[in-house]
Amino acid sequence: MNFTDNGIVEAIALDRGKLYTTDKDNSKIVLVTKGSIEFSFSMYNNVEMDCGKMLFVPSGYGFRAMAMEDAAVIFFNITEEYDWCRAIAVGNNQLSQDVDDGISFLDVKDMLGSYVYSIELYLQKGYRDCNLMQLKIKELGCIMNVCYTKQELHDFFRLYQTNDLLFSEQVRKYSAEIRTVRQLSERMNYSYSGFNKRFRRVFGMSAYKWMKQQRARIVYHEIYETNKSLKQISADNKFMTLSHFNEFCHKVLGGSPRQIRKQRYMEQSS
Repeated sequence: MNFTDNGIVEAIALDRGKLYTTDKDNSKIVLVTKGSIEFSFSMYNNVEMDCGKMLFVPSGYGFRAMAMEDAAVIFFNITEEYDWCRAIAVGNNQLSQDVDDGISFLDVKDMLGSYVYSIELYLQKGYRDCNLMQLKIKELGCIMNVCYTKQELHDFFRLYQTNDLLFSEQVRKYSAEIRTVRQLSERMNYSYSGFNKRFRRVFGMSAYKWMKQQRARIVYHEIYETNKSLKQISADNKFMTLSHFNEFCHKVLGGSPRQIRKQRYMEQSS
């Protein structure tokens, strides 16, 4: 049975081979409680995730999961209204930054397992009040701080790349619909120079470089993972012309949109 009506915690049962996709609005913690799934988001494609593992997915990315066997997954939607991430130890400059580009999972420890059981029990009994689930989300943050080291949490949340979570959340929210750094600074009511200074402090790189990387990840995901037409992808990502879209893909992604999509078909048929 699927419990999704409170919008904060979603418990999903997936039969083998079934697909499930999420929206891009909120950051999420994904936890597999049964079976295994194969997921894709951003530039991560067809990554396997087993029972007892957790994954963090930042806002701005659609998440697609396919059940490799009968599976159960809980999605914890992290919204800025609940101010949840402020309790989590990320962005500490004293921690090691030497993490590869792979996915960083956390194993579900005993205390967290008991917490998950309580969530499932509430949902099964119909206790899906939003205020209750808001408290359970906050409880999750507290438990994670107890169960895991600062380094483990830093690595887990590294895709967030921030020590200022409200600023970061707003950047991720607005950047999806804005094309330039100047437009983004104006949308967030900053001067251009002030925005760039704060952005570099929070994200550790220039706003221009970050937006270019984000655009590349989103474009790649939509070409490789969706069936949207290339013309629609070009328009949705605010390219002026198809020629500019093709040039961007060649320069940044290493091939034309058609070549990238052809690669997906070749990999699926192999």
